[in-house]
Amino acid sequence: MWDAYNKGIRGYDVNKAYEAMTKIATNYTDYENKNSKMESTNTGHSTSDIVMKEEAKLRCADADALESYNKFGYVRSDDSHESVSKTLEYAYDDWCIAQMANTLGKQEDYEYYMHRSLSWVNVYDPTTGFMRARKNGTLYEPFSPYTVDNNYTEANSWQYSFYVPHNLSKLISLHGGAEQFVKHVDDLFTANEKTEGREQADITGLIGQYAHGNEPSHQLAYLYNYAGKQYMTASKTNFVIHDFYKNEPDGLIGNEDCGQMSAWFVLSALGIYPVCPGANSYEITEPLFDTVVLNNKIKLSKETRKGNDELNYYAINNMHTISHDELINTKQKLFSVTKNTTLFGDEPSAHFSAASNPFILNAPKIFKDAEQIEMRTLNTADIYYSINGQEEMKYETPFTIHDHSEIKFYTVQNNGRKEHSPFQFATFTKLPNDRHVILKSVYNKAYSAGGAESMIDGIFGKLNWRAGDWQGYQGQNVETIIAFDKAKEIKTIAANFLEDQNAWIFYPKEVSFFISDDSVNWTLVKSVPTNKSDHDEKVSISKFTANCQPTTVHFVKVIAKNFGPMPQWHEGRGNETFIFIDEISVD
Repeated sequence: MWDAYNKGIRGYDVNKAYEAMTKIATNYTDYENKNSKMESTNTGHSTSDIVMKEEAKLRCADADALESYNKFGYVRSDDSHESVSKTLEYAYDDWCIAQMANTLGKQEDYEYYMHRSLSWVNVYDPTTGFMRARKNGTLYEPFSPYTVDNNYTEANSWQYSFYVPHNLSKLISLHGGAEQFVKHVDDLFTANEKTEGREQADITGLIGQYAHGNEPSHQLAYLYNYAGKQYMTASKTNFVIHDFYKNEPDGLIGNEDCGQMSAWFVLSALGIYPVCPGANSYEITEPLFDTVVLNNKIKLSKETRKGNDELNYYAINNMHTISHDELINTKQKLFSVTKNTTLFGDEPSAHFSAASNPFILNAPKIFKDAEQIEMRTLNTADIYYSINGQEEMKYETPFTIHDHSEIKFYTVQNNGRKEHSPFQFATFTKLPNDRHVILKSVYNKAYSAGGAESMIDGIFGKLNWRAGDWQGYQGQNVETIIAFDKAKEIKTIAANFLEDQNAWIFYPKEVSFFISDDSVNWTLVKSVPTNKSDHDEKVSISKFTANCQPTTVHFVKVIAKNFGPMPQWHEGRGNETFIFIDEISVD
């Protein structure tokens, strides 16, 4: 909406348009707390425990995700699926809203949304250079940029880690400058084409991990322009134009969502592309045609001089962008070969320094004996923390926890105003050290729930399975053993399962419970038929339980029998179903 307005499409009530933008994205009036509005123009988010009003939840785009985004400065994977993609796209959307607010003279709104537009830095991981989910205040584990899971929308971290169209100069600086940024983009195009985790039909048209068949990758070839390597942009766009588009019935290499595959081709063939819609400028690449005339007004032509044994790239007036106004108000533009070392061009600036929330580095939320807590932040702000509500301390060096701990932490940027980041929270559960879990089946990497010990951590998965608390197994029975260091008297064994048939997750046909003294000879306690319908539209959770005569044993085993192939009524008929399990309880 902002891009259209900024390009002169204004035949409507702009204030109504702005109202629609802010209502679906929410603003500071949509949160309950006296501090839910900015405490100062330099504080982007509340430092308090804000809650979204019920009326806002009914009309906004995604209540759980937006509440988390505004409360913590990013969408926590604990609170909503696709948390990395949502954080990045919300940040760009907020930049667009801010531009509209500025045009309409709404200064307070402008500053509020500009601060929100910096939230993308809170999913950037400086230890790897990738955008990563945060769960429980900690970097999500396990992590591989190749993994397709519920932290990203139809993509993986390779494909989303460059999605900061409104603040690319800051992203480049976080990578250590233009040279290192170019290397990271090169690595994207030369990476192994095999993805990990969930199979995603939308990820097609691969060049390394660049996936031209889906929207999240479409601006990536143009990022070389921002580091003064326009000839590399031309090389990539030329390849895609000539190799990925064919005059055949299957001539598109990906999903033609709302015409996007064709739109990319048309614009790139003209030699222009809007990496940041709303910025009123287009990146330049080598046009496909010698001459193009649009609406009998705009004439684009090119020269084809050679030079320096490098693939030529095309620019106007030694720049890598052309403004929208310049494009439509000039009858002829010459795309000529030139040597250009321009950095960043007129990429839109956020006008504010990007603050960064603290995070805990790679600490599992469950532990047995002790756990070391190491905290990081992108900037030089001081980190403060408290454990279990005790007195706050300044973070200096990693510290160790030995028991169940709830940690609250935040940063203070001492720039004369002592700006606070939003409070972050992390809970660490100490497991009984007299038992461990043995997984006899292999879970899908996209649904690890944190590994074997998550089956006995006392934290139960919720209906929103995409938040990552359930362990998922596809096309196989699930066999899990709990081994006790010393024999225990067992009275009850129970296991929790989730069903969402639309997502291929079915209850097992049967759950069987066993006990043993030696893990070789097993005694069946009970087999529980689930008796669940094979056609249910609801998402549900069920606990299956076996009571046994009190007996002392060293081992407990649960076997869940897979439902089998998806039934004929299902659109995925014949494919293998999932079992989702979380928490095996032994009393």
